[in-house]
Amino acid sequence: MYCLGIHVRMPNINQSQYYATAYSSTGDDEKSAYGIQLGFNAIRGISEQLAEEIVSTRNKGSAYRSFNDFIRRVSLEHCNAGNVNYLIRAGAFDCVNPCRKALAQCGNDLIEAERQYRAAQSHGQGDLLQDVMDASPCAQKSTDEVVPNGSDWDQTTRQQLQCESFKWPIGRAIEQYVCA
Repeated sequence: MYCLGIHVRMPNINQSQYYATAYSSTGDDEKSAYGIQLGFNAIRGISEQLAEEIVSTRNKGSAYRSFNDFIRRVSLEHCNAGNVNYLIRAGAFDCVNPCRKALAQCGNDLIEAERQYRAAQSHGQGDLLQDVMDASPCAQKSTDEVVPNGSDWDQTTRQQLQCESFKWPIGRAIEQYVCA
């Protein structure tokens, strides 16, 4: 998306920081060589602690490979169905699964299953020798089983939900670029 000649990237779980950041990339297209990567602070419900958790977990390991991988790896202390839903609606998971409707439909169940699994592990109800991360519900099912690729929201609904996910109103001048 371009706004006033500046390329603007939507928040992304594999690229964003808490605040918006400038980026430069090497490419053939001069327009995409410089731009702004929107940060997690632009999204409703995303605290600085959650953003730091997302970024530090990503930096310790590797980029998130799927929605399941994100839920399995991130601490659920600051992460809940509400703020994950805002991340979905803002398009932060588009890099791993562009079907926002499917993610929104299964996100709450997946988070709750992971939360229950971790609680059981902490109370000694699991095999102590088994790696917690490899035994979690998110790791045992493929992304296609948990997050089916189906019909997504229509373009109008998708844009409306995306624009509503931001903390502050986006002015009419740039709304067509950022919320497209």
